[in-house]
Amino acid sequence: MGSMACYIFPALSNLPLWESRSFIAAMLLHIGVSEPLYYCLHKCFHAKYLFTHYHSLHHSSPVPQPFTAGSGTFLEHLILSGVIGIPVFGSCVIGYGSIGMIYGYVLIFDFLRCLGHCNVEIVPYQLFDRLPFLKYLLYTPTYHSLHHTETGTNYCLFMPLYDALGNTLNSKSWDLHKTLLLNSGKNWRVPDFVFLAHVVDITASLRSQVFVFRSFASKPFRTRIFLLPIWPLAFTVMLVMWAKSKPFSVSFYNLRGRLHHTWAVPRFGFQYFLPFAREGINKHIEEAILRADRLGVKVLTLAALNKNEALNGGGMLFVNKHPNLKVRVVHGNTLTAAVTLNQIPKDVDEVFLTGATSNLSNCPLPLQTESTSDFGKWITPREQSWAPAGTHFHQFVVPPILPFRRDCTYSDLAAMKFPDDVRGLGYCEENPLYPPAGLRQRPLQRSPRYPVSHSEQGDYNLRTCPDLSRQAPLKSGLAQRGSIEPTPSAD
Repeated sequence: MGSMACYIFPALSNLPLWESRSFIAAMLLHIGVSEPLYYCLHKCFHAKYLFTHYHSLHHSSPVPQPFTAGSGTFLEHLILSGVIGIPVFGSCVIGYGSIGMIYGYVLIFDFLRCLGHCNVEIVPYQLFDRLPFLKYLLYTPTYHSLHHTETGTNYCLFMPLYDALGNTLNSKSWDLHKTLLLNSGKNWRVPDFVFLAHVVDITASLRSQVFVFRSFASKPFRTRIFLLPIWPLAFTVMLVMWAKSKPFSVSFYNLRGRLHHTWAVPRFGFQYFLPFAREGINKHIEEAILRADRLGVKVLTLAALNKNEALNGGGMLFVNKHPNLKVRVVHGNTLTAAVTLNQIPKDVDEVFLTGATSNLSNCPLPLQTESTSDFGKWITPREQSWAPAGTHFHQFVVPPILPFRRDCTYSDLAAMKFPDDVRGLGYCEENPLYPPAGLRQRPLQRSPRYPVSHSEQGDYNLRTCPDLSRQAPLKSGLAQRGSIEPTPSAD
């Protein structure tokens, strides 16, 4: 629309970069025209016909989030563009336009829209206590959330003043705002289980619900070419996290009454192979373990490279350093071995076993009686060529190997899946950013799920390769993924 405006009105190309009066003009036009116009149109869209055929889409999100601000029909987007355009073009028409004003107004407009839909209260109530008139000039996430729960109130764009004038202001708006902030953290529930993950690589981070797109995080990983222009930004974020960051919470879900968290160490996969970075990584892991211990977490599992033998002895470094830990630090490799063994056909009598994680690759050995085909670590096409024809590759470590041989077959990673009653999962299992934390009925990869069964069954003793390791998660509602059809090479 901006390009069309510049084409229709060539004079817009000659606007100055900065003009102080343009901001004043835009503010006056926003307060005097855009705000009341939006208020009236918004009320109209809550009439039965318009709401049913248009505005109900915007209200269909059960939990508002910043992206909800842009959720609407084509008609609503056209009207909203007109509301935005009034201060922008009005300032230019009266001779006070500037490029800085155009970009600044649009960015502030979008920011405030996302703020109102973020569903997280960040505006301090003390601001309104000290300057009471401000509560009529700026709405809050709480204020607009009430509009989504009680749709007959709080219609304003950004200024509750117009709800007060139109007698549609929800009387609970500011009391609820203050109550939520005062009670923040008081009812916080300690997780029963924590999965301590890390970022795999920079490309994978572009799929994170934390860093970029929540919608992408809910789907299996695929390389998206159009994301490559954002790669430099993700690389910059990686450098900032490397310079100054600490373990943080990524997501949570509920499984049969128990709260499970995913935390992330602010490090990417390649950093685990830099000798000078090991001390810092172990410091972050130790910090997360001690925090979990202070909170009262029952089980914490180390994901992927966080339990690397060369890094910290599979976690034994921290257990030996802090012998009085109440939290059980585990690695989950035993379940992976059990699931892998369960996939092996009974009539197979030969196996070549290799693995990048020594604890994991050793687990199947004492349990293996009738062997299987090949399964193991990530291997190159050249290494795959050493396998005899007809080999089936079972996999239990990330990243998965590339299907190169036409005369061989390949399975997916050893996996289980969640029961139907899991709640609160927000991203897909087959996403390499944080292996794994999955969507309902998505495959569960190995590492965190045996610790989940520890938490679910109330068994917090670390075991090494028990014969019943697969039965414990089955009692927790997890299910062995069905027979995996061999996948021939795509070559």
